[in-house]
Amino acid sequence: MEDRAKQRLIGVLLLALLVAILAPLLLRSPEEVRVALDLAIPEEPEISGVPAEPVVDEAERAAVVEEIRRDREQVRRESEAHHQALEAAPEGLDPQEEMVIPGEPPLSGWAVQLGSFGDRDNARELASALRDAGQNAFIREVEPDGELRYRVFAGPELERDAALGLRDRLAEDERFALEGLVVPLDP
Repeated sequence: MEDRAKQRLIGVLLLALLVAILAPLLLRSPEEVRVALDLAIPEEPEISGVPAEPVVDEAERAAVVEEIRRDREQVRRESEAHHQALEAAPEGLDPQEEMVIPGEPPLSGWAVQLGSFGDRDNARELASALRDAGQNAFIREVEPDGELRYRVFAGPELERDAALGLRDRLAEDERFALEGLVVPLDP
């Protein structure tokens, strides 16, 4: 009889547990059930951004931009004087020889690569046309895969946005109509 009493006691406990679980569900109003089952995701909280302070202050940046402008003007004046001297040079002198800059370009920043040639004369021709149009241009010798190439660049520009603008202007210029590639230059 003891087994029978144990079974009855377990049955009564199970029924009491079942009633305790189901009674709140049965006794709630439909509104309470909806609220209890509402699993909507709450609205995203507002996150205030942290203002980024510039690394270089405006006065220093303006001073650097002004120095670059002065350097460019000096390069343009020297280039014009150089072109005038080349026009007066005697026949047989190769005036373009010094246009090829082995290794790194003269300044850092961003430049627009306009062509890569296997023939030095083709690169010189494009660089000369760019200079005649008033653009700063230079040539770099590179050896990708062991083959000597002459890459023609316009620029350089301090800001990437300025280099993108230069690329767009050269693409729209009917004399060139070249889709350039904006590349970073290391100091």
